[in-house]
Amino acid sequence: MTGADVRALGTVAALVDAVAGGPLLVIGSLPPHGRDLDLAATPEDEGSLRGALADAGFVRHGDQHVRFTGGSAQVVEVSVVEDWGLAPSEVEQVRASALPLPGASRLVRPAPHHAVLLLAEQTAASGRLTRGRRERLAGALAQDPAAWDRAATAARAWRCRGALRVLRTAADGHRAGPLARVLAVAEPARSGGPLGALRGLRSGARRVAQHRLRRRRGAVVAMSGVDGAGKSTQAAALVAALEQLGEEPVVVWSRVRFDPLLARLGSMAKAALRPLRAAGSGTVPLNAEELAAVGTPERAPHRAVDAVWAQVNAVVDGYRHVRLCAPHVRKGKVVICDRYTLDSHVHLAERFADHPRAVRVAAALDVALSPRAAAAFYLDLPAEVASARKPEDVSLDRLHEHVATYRRLHDRHGAVRLDATAPSDAVAARLARAVWAARGGAPLEGSS
Repeated sequence: MTGADVRALGTVAALVDAVAGGPLLVIGSLPPHGRDLDLAATPEDEGSLRGALADAGFVRHGDQHVRFTGGSAQVVEVSVVEDWGLAPSEVEQVRASALPLPGASRLVRPAPHHAVLLLAEQTAASGRLTRGRRERLAGALAQDPAAWDRAATAARAWRCRGALRVLRTAADGHRAGPLARVLAVAEPARSGGPLGALRGLRSGARRVAQHRLRRRRGAVVAMSGVDGAGKSTQAAALVAALEQLGEEPVVVWSRVRFDPLLARLGSMAKAALRPLRAAGSGTVPLNAEELAAVGTPERAPHRAVDAVWAQVNAVVDGYRHVRLCAPHVRKGKVVICDRYTLDSHVHLAERFADHPRAVRVAAALDVALSPRAAAAFYLDLPAEVASARKPEDVSLDRLHEHVATYRRLHDRHGAVRLDATAPSDAVAARLARAVWAARGGAPLEGSS
């Protein structure tokens, strides 16, 4: 295979084409335009293909194989044509009429009318066409304007006449009703007699109902570490990988000391404590910046104010995490938090160092109020490297203390430690793989 062929097919398709023992049918979006590669193999080739994908570093979950590399995800899904429930003559017809894929030796694509039938079966339960499927339908019809008629002729043998009607309705911009979709999904079972038909109807009703109610659960991913650890870079790489997997990721940034609500509360506290200062209590801090700085060696604040302000920090932080994350989680998105409860705990531990009990209570309160993270990571960067990456008015000794606090506390937040000095792509691959595993590693409905 030439370099031009690899570029035309895409890296994953070229790899599969090179290791395939026989023809492989591409039943999803054609490479290199599809987000993933959906293949149908023969029973004889299935095992060797899955083995070759494992040797190439792909991790299997059901029929799906995923490899994380270069800050992205590569996805291959493998099925077997014989498992489609077609008669052997129809299976042979699918293979005999398949068309070669330009630049490939073993990858082939279905004939246009077979592509329409496959789309009909994939659309039957939902009654909706995703953008990728609509593009595939348009491509099949452009290649063969008679594809609708040819598909209708073959639909009886495929037992998908109802599914074809659902697809036609979706192509016209409408959605078939629930009963039509239940009957379409149940149609393959009708040849099994009355009992089989009844089971098929029950199964069809369940699939349609599940599709209607199904919403991908949202999740929070926490990314913590000192400035310069690469949190923003890794968050961007994770976004790219999750989008390849069909997720909807969003990045939010959070830092307790810059919260406007905390500043407003500090101003209110200043006004409330002014009478105490007038009475001669010069140890009470009077503004938000001073309140945020209590607990440092330079000050000796009133212990009650110190403890209360630590809890205020925690409540504000937890409220901010809910405000930033909850709307996206409800929509099924993955929220990648650039700083989360671990970073807040480090801030509290350093600002209120003289009051460890207040810090422990505040940190627990912050965790209790914040949405639970499905996966949390600590990007561990030595102080010397952090100082070189982001030289600021912070002494190296101070950075050493900062890093030591992170290393002491990250386990309490369930944050997986990652070496931030390792190659960025290697860190990104490990992050993406861990998040995919935390999400169940399962393919999404309508991913093609």
